[in-house]
Amino acid sequence: MRDPEAVATALGITPAAIESRLEALALDAGSRAALAAAAEPAAENSSSFLHYLYRRLRDTPDVAALIASEAQVERLKGHQRGYLQDLFRAEIDWGYVLRRLWIGVVHHRVRLPPQWYLATYSHFICEHLDLLARTAPTPATAYEQTIALVKTVFFDASLVLDSYGRSEAAAVWISSHPAPDDKAPSGVGAPGRPSPPPPAAPAGPPSYARIRLTSEKTLERRRFIGISDRDVELLGSLRELVVGATPAILQEFYAYFSQSPGTAALMQPDTVNRLKRQVASYWSELVGSSFDRPYAASRMRIGVIHEKIGLDAQWYLAGLARQLVAFLRVIVARLPAPIDAIRALVRAVFFDLSFVLDAYMEARADSLLRNEGYANQLVAGLLSAVAVVDRGDRLVSANPTLVSLSGGDPSVLYLMPIQSVLPIPEVARMLVEARQPGSPRAVGVGRLGGRTLRIAASALAGQPATEGAVALVIDDVTDLLRLGDDLQRQTDGFAQLADAVGSVLWEMDPDTRTITAINGAAQALTGLRDLHFLGRPGAWIERIEEADRALFLERIAALEAGAPVDIEYRMRRADGAPLWVRSRVARSAASGDGRLIGSTADITAARRSAELRREALVRVAGGVAHIVNNSLMGVLGNIELHADDHGGLDQAPLLLEAIAAARKATSMGAQLRAFAGGQPLRPVVLSLSDETRAALPRLQALLGPAIRIRLELAGDLWPCRVDRGLLVTAMECLADNARLASDGRGEVVITARNCAAPGLDEASPGAGQGWVEWRLSDAGVGMTEQVRARAIEPFFTSRSLAEAAGLGLSMVHGFVTQSGGRLEITSQVGAGTTVILRWPGVRPDELAGPVDAAARPSPRVLVVEDDAQVRQVTTALIRRLGYRVWDTGSVDEAYRLAAAAPPDILLADLVLGQGTDGATLAAELLARRPGLSVILTSGYPAAQFDLRALPAGTQFLAKPFSFAALRRCLTATAPGLPGREDEVL
Repeated sequence: MRDPEAVATALGITPAAIESRLEALALDAGSRAALAAAAEPAAENSSSFLHYLYRRLRDTPDVAALIASEAQVERLKGHQRGYLQDLFRAEIDWGYVLRRLWIGVVHHRVRLPPQWYLATYSHFICEHLDLLARTAPTPATAYEQTIALVKTVFFDASLVLDSYGRSEAAAVWISSHPAPDDKAPSGVGAPGRPSPPPPAAPAGPPSYARIRLTSEKTLERRRFIGISDRDVELLGSLRELVVGATPAILQEFYAYFSQSPGTAALMQPDTVNRLKRQVASYWSELVGSSFDRPYAASRMRIGVIHEKIGLDAQWYLAGLARQLVAFLRVIVARLPAPIDAIRALVRAVFFDLSFVLDAYMEARADSLLRNEGYANQLVAGLLSAVAVVDRGDRLVSANPTLVSLSGGDPSVLYLMPIQSVLPIPEVARMLVEARQPGSPRAVGVGRLGGRTLRIAASALAGQPATEGAVALVIDDVTDLLRLGDDLQRQTDGFAQLADAVGSVLWEMDPDTRTITAINGAAQALTGLRDLHFLGRPGAWIERIEEADRALFLERIAALEAGAPVDIEYRMRRADGAPLWVRSRVARSAASGDGRLIGSTADITAARRSAELRREALVRVAGGVAHIVNNSLMGVLGNIELHADDHGGLDQAPLLLEAIAAARKATSMGAQLRAFAGGQPLRPVVLSLSDETRAALPRLQALLGPAIRIRLELAGDLWPCRVDRGLLVTAMECLADNARLASDGRGEVVITARNCAAPGLDEASPGAGQGWVEWRLSDAGVGMTEQVRARAIEPFFTSRSLAEAAGLGLSMVHGFVTQSGGRLEITSQVGAGTTVILRWPGVRPDELAGPVDAAARPSPRVLVVEDDAQVRQVTTALIRRLGYRVWDTGSVDEAYRLAAAAPPDILLADLVLGQGTDGATLAAELLARRPGLSVILTSGYPAAQFDLRALPAGTQFLAKPFSFAALRRCLTATAPGLPGREDEVL
């Protein structure tokens, strides 16, 4: 049901019933007008309040799993801003009522328990008290606004509870069973139920005992609501005031509700005095409580009692609100500074209320599961599913097997129309037949999901209370029927084969997204039985990670009959463990209704294997770069020395040709180093939105005039720390790929946004903070899955060798990874490609970190290099720059030289091949001479070495290095020393 008006109709909520509820709360136009005066400051404070609220929600384990996605939190905050505006400003008209009812529908669908949502209301009150006191013209006005806020919150909460889990069921009931013309439908506006079930057979422990009430759960609820030790002290100080005011408050309260048409039937004169004593005890206990587990259990008994006597939850809320408001007025009148006391009392009431509702919902389930008096006439130890429906075809009794078969929650199933519990058309016919005079029972066969059920319906007789009641006995005969059906046996064989290989076979209704058939392999994959998915709209979809859900829905919506598509996405098992799956989905041409058929397999291990293969490629690339760079170091160094001795490069044209050839090899080595994450970075704090706008002219020129660029750049984008030059290079590389894939036409979409950090442990970069995401999407030819999986490998290309650059995407991947980010590619053949780059956002306290001081200059250099040719060239270059040099290829000799003439600069190769690497040598020499400046060199990427033990001033010089690069490093460690200014390679 998607229409709020239909929800109200289904529940029998009328304007008259709403007026009765408003009157009980004393929520009139004057109260709303007082609250509306605070609407503007509340709106200005909304962002701060919602940030506080969702931080508390995400710190609460029972709720956090439902709002794990950052995108979902932002969407919910948007809804809450609208609700805050309604709460303070809107007129309580029929539209307001419908919007509140819809909240209950939505929260039932996302499985947010109502007691947690109700506890959240306490923050809406308590976190606005100071704002009201600060912005109201007088203290008296602020207190009237506070009381109006309390009344409105309780009114809203009552409507949310009305529709939670009940609206869909009631809609089905009313649409198939219209009320007689002479009798209006019984709705939630009435205090008692329209046709109460016969008394339950007393058996078993009280329902609240089934709730796992522990000290930890009690403490968690108290922590979420915010009850502090100071609040407990304040409540204790109110004891005398509350006890003294209670008699007069309860006198007025019961006088009103004894005369109110909605509750008069439950307020018999002989019970009012007893109720007064019990309620007075309730308030006395509240102001003297420590809010521990025994106290919470006593509050739960209140919920059980009120459900058993037939008082609907909305009337309990109205009564509690009326009493709370009366006590607040007493506090305001008696205390000179009452805000803290008001806040403490409100928090305490909502703590109680959340446990009352816990038990209230559980008591509904208890009423369903313990009403087995009827069933005892039919079954004794029978393991079949058993249900008893009243004369209105509502479920009033069931055994656990029936509850498991339906896949529902007992607290919601109670009094639900049987057609909603078991959507089997044959059931309605059998109920009619069973009620016919002289008909002992009706028997039929129906299907539920992939199961065949034998159903027997028998009318119950013998007591006036059972008139019109029918018992249903349901047996699963699927396996019995399959024994004689060769075709069905063949289907079983295929299902067993799929289970053996770990594939989940399923069928889905695309309109409702309901799984209509699924095999047993679902439990091995997801940890959930096939019954969990059968018949529940969205049950499969809700297991998909929020970040991948839209992609899955988009791909299945675009399916055509007979054209299967492979979709890779992430799911969550029942125990919370993540997994990657691949689904092959097709639209059935034979079903006639376009149903989706799919097979899903776990590919988590395969993806991990691909990651390991990529890591191996990184190591190989680094090794090749090391060998190439070491060799080029000797070539280029000797060319430079020779040219310097013979009048410069202008006098040696053949050397220029040699240098040009060497440059190509140097460029390839640099690209391999970039893929392996070893290129030198100069990161700065920047905004991806600003950099994209600045680079737009270059990107447009690269794409050409026939390709449009559409920007979707968030205005509140977090900063990140990235090398600006390499970022622009990456943008240009991706734009060029998009141009080639789009054949020079179409549209490219560039997006920059904030998003939640996916799958980070505490030690990872960006843990505990958000990520900043930049993505470029084209509508080009797309990639096959095989091409996408290898897209970042060096020298891999899907184009001709003549067109291929070889290392474009691999360089982008290396740059992003080295910067602490991540690269992802999504693509579909014929539908385009999206490349996603993510970096950790920068915390505000990181924006102004300390700057390392320049190292103290020194002219004495110790060179440690085990490659004789490279050592010879390096030593010559350093001497040519005016430094004194000691060089060696032996680690042991390096220690002796350092002891004899302590160096000021150490230049050492990281890979020495003598049992000690350059980093270890540097660390030991630093221990002897803390002022030593260190330059480490290698043809491998720096990312492949653990340099954390070295000081922040340590420099890395990638091989092959030129005169200029060497001079820059030495000048950084020893500024002011003589240096050559001639242009070098």
